[in-house]
Amino acid sequence: MQDKYAVDSSPMASKSQKKSRGPVEVIEGKGIKVPIYSSPVRGVTSFQLSYYKEGKRERERTSSIESARKRARELIEELASGKAHGGVTFSAAQAAILKEAGESLKEFDIPLTRAVREYIEALRILNGQGTLSEAAQFFVREDKKRKIPQIKFQELVNKYLLSITDNSYRYKQDTQARLRLAAKAFSTDIQDITTTKIDEWLDSINARGRTRNNYRTSLASLFSYARNQGYLPDNERTAVERVKKVKAAANKAPGIYTPQEIKKLLTSIDDRWVPFVAIAAFTGMRSAELHRLDWKDVWLEKGYIEVAAQKAKTASRRLVPILPNLKAWLTRYKDKGDTPCPRFAHDSTLMTEFSQSADLVPFARVHNGFRHSFASYRLAQTQNAAQVALEMGNSPRKLFENYRELVTPEDAEEWFGILPTIRGKARQGGATVSGKKTSKKVSAKKPK
Repeated sequence: MQDKYAVDSSPMASKSQKKSRGPVEVIEGKGIKVPIYSSPVRGVTSFQLSYYKEGKRERERTSSIESARKRARELIEELASGKAHGGVTFSAAQAAILKEAGESLKEFDIPLTRAVREYIEALRILNGQGTLSEAAQFFVREDKKRKIPQIKFQELVNKYLLSITDNSYRYKQDTQARLRLAAKAFSTDIQDITTTKIDEWLDSINARGRTRNNYRTSLASLFSYARNQGYLPDNERTAVERVKKVKAAANKAPGIYTPQEIKKLLTSIDDRWVPFVAIAAFTGMRSAELHRLDWKDVWLEKGYIEVAAQKAKTASRRLVPILPNLKAWLTRYKDKGDTPCPRFAHDSTLMTEFSQSADLVPFARVHNGFRHSFASYRLAQTQNAAQVALEMGNSPRKLFENYRELVTPEDAEEWFGILPTIRGKARQGGATVSGKKTSKKVSAKKPK
């Protein structure tokens, strides 16, 4: 019977055998593998065994496959007992360690000696810079990056800003300003921007407190967009998400208006601004929401103002109650024009124009004062934070953090008791209040 390992000396067979570089058999035992290779010499059948002894690769040659198998089994016994290593023998504990190591490597079909050699080689390459596991994780991350499409930070900013369609003008304006500034600092691909670089940039522009957190929020939205578009790895935290939020300083008490100040404003400001002031003061609606408001949204009979989802900052529809004093103010103006407030291209323009009109009244304006005031007086009136937060379109936590000042129920009663007890048209420079015309003129200031 022909030996299946006999050598075919024909030229074609020679080429085929040269291509076959794998072992013809692998003899295993006691966690040790000894491969047997077909290695003919000048056309004569020959087999070669390969194994490691004292960290060095050794080879032995035999004339037949049977003798190769026999010698491989002998080598396994010698290597397992330590005889092959200069007569060194292992203690029971050492043998157990070797066995455990061999078992651990079975999953990858790698001999212990090879694993040790590669580990030592990796340590030399790292030269003390991190662990082998960290190096492997870094390699996988970089390999993923190579498969992800590249995009410059500036180009990504442009794409992201174009994608913002459902937010208020002011939100878009603020986001654009922050990201345009960042684009001047980061000229690299989005993948190359690290947490450290972001922190250093925020330090360079002296971003502190809430301002720093606002920049972080805008960048986080940009990086999230990049991940969703496939420019950053999935299921990984982005560089900006690892930037720590700054702990907010203790909130100062928000500035609010007194009932006397609102009375003065309502009776002295140009007539076209009266619905705007009344709604802002007695509902706490945002300026951007007021800017989008139409009279058809004001349900005087039902007692609500509808803030549609597309008109709300939070993109959630809500009904704002029309309190009795507000109904009295709005009834006089319901049929005057299509909108309660003068209509401009943007809500920022609305506030600029209002400020110029308010400057003609002896009235000290407070930043976001209408919303702060309503929240404070309404909470004192209802003693129900959840209800007030729902009416204002935010959370109870935000209500207490940003909009609440301590006022008494008596103050609230006075605030929501302000009624249009004027005769005729309210006008600047000599208002008619409670049926008595005042002769005192209001000093005018130049618009800012």
